[in-house]
Amino acid sequence: MIDKYKQSLVTLKHKYSKWDEELSEDITLKEHNLDKISIQKPLIVTKWSRRYLKVLSFYKKLLVERDIINKELLEHFLLDSDIVYKQSEIKIAIKGHKRYIEIENIIIETEEILKFLEQIIDEVKNLHWDIKNFIEYKKLVMGGYI
Repeated sequence: MIDKYKQSLVTLKHKYSKWDEELSEDITLKEHNLDKISIQKPLIVTKWSRRYLKVLSFYKKLLVERDIINKELLEHFLLDSDIVYKQSEIKIAIKGHKRYIEIENIIIETEEILKFLEQIIDEVKNLHWDIKNFIEYKKLVMGGYI
């Protein structure tokens, strides 16, 4: 099961590597594209929000999988073992188990991608300020203010 999540993360990372360039295209302000970006801002926000929601859905599946692994390992240590473990030993053993470490690493990487998408959405939502400041700067340069 973890291999499926690993493969999904590889696919996600591949998309992630292209998002920076795509973001640059979405928000780079130039005189000739101010109207286009201003008009398309809601579409840009929607595009990045959808991506965020897809990654968030994947993240939630990872958390459920981690809980399942935790439960399976807990049952193993409590029910399938002849040795009586202390609760602290069981926690250490679970967190040190290969499957648990793998899913935890995938979760951590997915959290980083979610943070990146949150920053993008915030940046795109505040794009109107960049457009306003760009216009004000151009007015100043062209002598609009004395």
